[in-house]
Amino acid sequence: MRIFASLVIPFILVSLSASAADAPCTVTCSQAEYYEAAMPKWEKVRNDVEKRWAFLLQQAGQEPNPTSLKDLQAARSSWENYRDSFCESVSRTYGGAWASSHEADCRTRVGEDFLKSSSGYGW
Repeated sequence: MRIFASLVIPFILVSLSASAADAPCTVTCSQAEYYEAAMPKWEKVRNDVEKRWAFLLQQAGQEPNPTSLKDLQAARSSWENYRDSFCESVSRTYGGAWASSHEADCRTRVGEDFLKSSSGYGW
């Protein structure tokens, strides 16, 4: 039993510390502390999403198909409407006193999903 515990407990502690490292702060933090800890990630994802859209739109503008740029601009608008509507809904439904934090986290997650799903497009 001791051998099992000596092998499993360090694994559990590493797993917990890795998941805690992903969280902006612990459960006991204030909203201000949470924002301060989460802001760099939110800003990075927002900037990366903007760069990806700029890249894709620039490439669409060089395509021989005359509607490529217009179609992608419409897709961007639809995607932004989806993101905004979904995250505002999450915020209203689950947010409570932390509504704006839930909305920002949602925007970050949706942005990360966009970055993953769009990484294979472009030249």
